[in-house]
Amino acid sequence: MAKGIKLISIRVRDDFLECLEDDREVWRFAISKILLIAEHTTDAGPWADDYFLNFRSFENGQLGEATIGDSVGNQGATLQTLGQKLGADLQFSLLSSTEWASRVMWPPDLAGHPYFTFRELKPTNWREKLSRRVFGPTHEYFLTEEVQAFLRQFESNP
Repeated sequence: MAKGIKLISIRVRDDFLECLEDDREVWRFAISKILLIAEHTTDAGPWADDYFLNFRSFENGQLGEATIGDSVGNQGATLQTLGQKLGADLQFSLLSSTEWASRVMWPPDLAGHPYFTFRELKPTNWREKLSRRVFGPTHEYFLTEEVQAFLRQFESNP
C-alpha cells in the first residue's frame, strides 16, 4: 500500500457492524441497536464519492450516526451479512444514480421512503453564480419529516 493512503472498510464481526481504517476501529454499532440504514447519492461523481450509506443507532441512551462513502471496501458482502442478521434483503438501489437521491433501506416500515429532502440553493453572489455555471447547482439536504419523527421516538423513550 502506498504511503499516506488509508484503507477504509466495513465488516460484520460477531454481533457488531464495524468501520475500520488501516485495521483500526473508527466506529462500531451493536447490530441489535441499529435503528435505520439508508443510502443517498449526490452529483459529485465521478471525481469524488457520490454514493453513501448512512447508519443510525441508539446505544447508551444516545442516537448514533455514521456515514461511509462508496470508496469504502467490502460494502456488498457486509451489507449482505448485515441483512441476514436483521432478517432483511438489503439491496443497493441508488448505486448508479448520478442525481441527488435518497432512500431508507431498513427498517421495513420505512424501506423505500426518502431519507433526505434536497433543496437547491440559489446563488447570492458572483462567486456562487460562477460556481453554479461551472459545477452546477449547490444543494443542501436534511432528514425528511418522516425519518425525523421515527428517530424522535427513540430520543423521547430511551
